[in-house]
Amino acid sequence: TRIFNSGQRMTKLINDLIDFTRTHLGSGLPVRPKAGDIGQLCANVVDELRTYHPERVVRLSGPNTLMASFDSDRIAQVLSNVIGNAIQYGASDGAVAVSLDEADGAIIITVNNQGALIEPKKLGTIFEPLVRLARNDTEEYPAHGSLGIGLFIAREIIQAHGGSITVESVDGAGTTFTIRLPLR
Repeated sequence: TRIFNSGQRMTKLINDLIDFTRTHLGSGLPVRPKAGDIGQLCANVVDELRTYHPERVVRLSGPNTLMASFDSDRIAQVLSNVIGNAIQYGASDGAVAVSLDEADGAIIITVNNQGALIEPKKLGTIFEPLVRLARNDTEEYPAHGSLGIGLFIAREIIQAHGGSITVESVDGAGTTFTIRLPLR
C-alpha cells in the first residue's frame, strides 16, 4: 500500500510538472469535453479522497446526477487538487464540505474547510504557480510533497473549459473555493 501510494504521489507530481510546462510553452492545457455526469464524477473523487484520508470527514451535497459537457479526467484533476488542498490546510478536526449545484446555465462546485484563514495579501497569489501556503511561518517547506502548482493547474483547466475559480477566506465561514463551469 505504501509503495502504491508513493507511486500515485509521484505520478501526480510528474503530471503536474508536465501540465505546468505546457502552460509556460504557450500550448495551454488540452481539454476534450464530452457529455458526462459531473455528479457521479464528484462522488467518485470524494470517495477516492476519503479512502486516502480516512481520518478526515469529507461531505458531498448536491444532485447525484448532473449532466454536462466537460473533460472528465481534467475536472477530476481539479477536484482532487482543490479538495486535497482543503484537506491539507483545513482544521484536522473539521469537515471539508463539497457542494454541487446548477444555476444560470452553469455548474457551481464549492469546496469549504474550516481552519486558519488565508491572509488577504496571499489570496491574490493563491492561483499563481509555485505558491504554497505554509501552515505557519516555520513551515516554509513542508514535507507533504507539494510543488505549489496544483491550484495554478486547477485554474488553467477551469479557464480552458470557459469557467472560473475563485477563493474567499472569511472569519466564521472558513475558506471556500468556488468553481463555475458552463453546462455546455
